[in-house]
Amino acid sequence: MPISKLPFELLSRIADFLLFNDKASCTLVCKRWTTPFQESLWLSFNAKSIGRVTDLCYIVINLTRKFPGIIIGQTLNLTGHTTLTNWLQADVFRAFVNLRNLSITSIYLEDTDMDLPKYSGPSESLTSLRLGVLTLPWTTSTPMLIKFLSRFPNLKEIDIFPNSSRGAINFDMDNFNAIYKAVPKLKHIKARVSLTDIHQNAVKIIPSTIPACFVTSLDLEIVNRNNVWLYYLWLCYFSYKYKNLRTLKWMASCNSDESNIEQYIEKKGLLLPSITTVLPHLETVEFCTADRSEWSHTAFWDFICQPGSRIKNLKYKAMHRIHNESYPKTVISQLVPFFSKTLKTLSMEGDISFDIDNTIRPEFCFCPQLVNIEIKNCGVSIALDSLLNNCTALRQLKYCSGILYIDPGAHGTTMQHGLQRLELENVTTSVPVFNYMSFRCRRLKLMKITHSKIYGTMSEETRVMCIDMSYTNLELLEFEFVQFYSSSERIEENAAVNLVLLSQLIDPLPQMETMDSGNVTSIIDHIGWFHLFCEQDFAFDYTPKTRKLSEQEICTTLDYYKGVSSTEATDMQEEDAYFDEQTFKESWKKDLCRGYAELRCGNVIQNKKKSFAAVIFSISCIWKVVILRSTPWEQIHQLKETIYLCLLTAYVLFGKDLFTENELLYTYMTLS
Repeated sequence: MPISKLPFELLSRIADFLLFNDKASCTLVCKRWTTPFQESLWLSFNAKSIGRVTDLCYIVINLTRKFPGIIIGQTLNLTGHTTLTNWLQADVFRAFVNLRNLSITSIYLEDTDMDLPKYSGPSESLTSLRLGVLTLPWTTSTPMLIKFLSRFPNLKEIDIFPNSSRGAINFDMDNFNAIYKAVPKLKHIKARVSLTDIHQNAVKIIPSTIPACFVTSLDLEIVNRNNVWLYYLWLCYFSYKYKNLRTLKWMASCNSDESNIEQYIEKKGLLLPSITTVLPHLETVEFCTADRSEWSHTAFWDFICQPGSRIKNLKYKAMHRIHNESYPKTVISQLVPFFSKTLKTLSMEGDISFDIDNTIRPEFCFCPQLVNIEIKNCGVSIALDSLLNNCTALRQLKYCSGILYIDPGAHGTTMQHGLQRLELENVTTSVPVFNYMSFRCRRLKLMKITHSKIYGTMSEETRVMCIDMSYTNLELLEFEFVQFYSSSERIEENAAVNLVLLSQLIDPLPQMETMDSGNVTSIIDHIGWFHLFCEQDFAFDYTPKTRKLSEQEICTTLDYYKGVSSTEATDMQEEDAYFDEQTFKESWKKDLCRGYAELRCGNVIQNKKKSFAAVIFSISCIWKVVILRSTPWEQIHQLKETIYLCLLTAYVLFGKDLFTENELLYTYMTLS
């Protein structure tokens, strides 16, 4: 089907993914494209000043009169600064009668009478509001903010944040209660606020707080550092106020002097007995802190880990290294077991530098529903065999900065596992890990390894270090800045293996129940030979380089390993004629003597997804090597959007039969 004859619905769907200028260009392609792209163009408006907003109001009024059947202006983004008075005088909602989403980057909420007859009344259509409030140290804008929110009774989502580092939006319990009265239909709250002190007399009335039953998502970033007891009191208040929460995102730090800690330990259980189950509907928890002590962590998890909690998605992030570096082990060993029956996704991110000689090795408990694990910079090592045995439903593993290993007794009879995606970054691991993984994880489709080190044993006869993944049929394989070493005791430049062979099997291996069922031979197809080397393209450039060997160099390499022993001296004058001029010959000879690493995968799957994976690789290479070096910069953006539009059209037409949405996003990021 020609692209000019795509259905109206399909063009409208494509238009939702394009930028404003690209939509405008598409309206001029042909008459068939004018209406769908024009409608999408009119749904969203951007303005850099309140004066531009006034002009847009005039445009929208005229468009509404000219096209009465078309919905115009559902989204408005004001990136410039304005005041409350100027905003009210612009009379936006008289023109944007269908406005559903409003974003104002900076507004000063001065004391103004918003009920004057010259201003339009409340807006019934607005459901989402993002507001950057300009605050000053000597003023408080919270009462005016709540009064401004009351003009939108049907609001379901709010995102409030201070636009100035000199001030803060102070909130107390009365302010949260007032927001509930002003906007009773609110479902999602996101705010960056400063929480005030809770008076001792107010602590007693926390259990009698009127709940906001519609709120299901609370995302708070607390900018001030309260003491640990007040920190805990606010958590208790929110558990009474928002009983139906399903998502809680909490970013805060607390002071941890000895008097506050003693008060917290003594009083922390006073409020909770009156709660039958703390947040019984809570499913997703994201906790982030910049606290260097462990008390903000302890207080938060003391609150969350209550009987009846059924957390499904858990995300933990420590922005600074805490004094107790074994705390990540505590989270895995003690916190994860508390939600082991319900946990589906686990994400942990710390600030611990990777030290191969100083890593902790926590033990994962049995988590039958855990499908996604992401661990980054936590200073922990992972036993792959134990992880696969305890997380039987695991489908995706992302691991950064650590050691991936298997226990010596992991061989023998092993049960097959359904792991499909593996991403490793700055990880030290061994060849047996990949051999073990290939045998157990035969459904593995994507493997991405970057800035990592792999060590193994070099064969004395063939001078090859074989990474045998013959049971694995990968759809996408990505190796970037990976270094190979012939000894686990010498992970240094002198032990590096700089020649790499990527190969695959012609015929698939037969099904075997154990890894020790004997050696099964199969015909091997060499996909490509690669040479790893370091060469400075500019000052302070220490990035390893990779190049593919030419056909002549491959012949020379094969002849060398077939006819030359690793301990014999040989005359390399004939071979020197085949060497590439861009490679240092002495370094090449040295790399040949060290042997080579072979990554051997199973048979390549011949389907559309595999073809698309090859398309992604080709686009990436062409884009980075050819286009960015030879195309004028003003034409690059237009070319990028053209390629992406074609892929987007194919995705809408054929869906997941051709490629997945993640692969589409990967391509877009590659082009960017």
